[in-house]
Amino acid sequence: MSREWSNSICGCLSNIPWCLVTCFCPCTTSYLVGSRLGLACMALFSVILWLLANVCYILTGYAGIKTEIDINPDKIKELKWEDFKNDTWGAIIAIADILCLFFLLLFVFVVYRMRVNMRKIYDLEGGCCSDCICGCCCWPLSLCQMKNHIDEEGITVTRA
Repeated sequence: MSREWSNSICGCLSNIPWCLVTCFCPCTTSYLVGSRLGLACMALFSVILWLLANVCYILTGYAGIKTEIDINPDKIKELKWEDFKNDTWGAIIAIADILCLFFLLLFVFVVYRMRVNMRKIYDLEGGCCSDCICGCCCWPLSLCQMKNHIDEEGITVTRA
């Protein structure tokens, strides 16, 4: 029989300092959760993804200052790569935006996988659908919930 989580998905406010850490630097919480679950590679991968996404985001902002391209919402459907032929910064913005989205989606997928693994390790209630919804739609809350549960269990899983 599956056990219940130590707190609900919205119970992250029981540990306000870690709630704030997760809001502003979720890679810290994901690394801690992953390493305590014995998923060191996944934990490190989550940190790398978060940092890459932020580098792309910063690059997009910096390139946005440098570019002269005017992206009118009505013309977005008409944009082609030829539009960026003589505008290097415009191309950098387009590529950085795509990479930023890609890295963020991968980060969210890693959080989802951590939740699935944690539920299996601790024999917690829930299923694939609830993991997907919590891990993908409200991943910061999910990270806080996992961190709080691991702290209350007080067990670190080690893998050979």
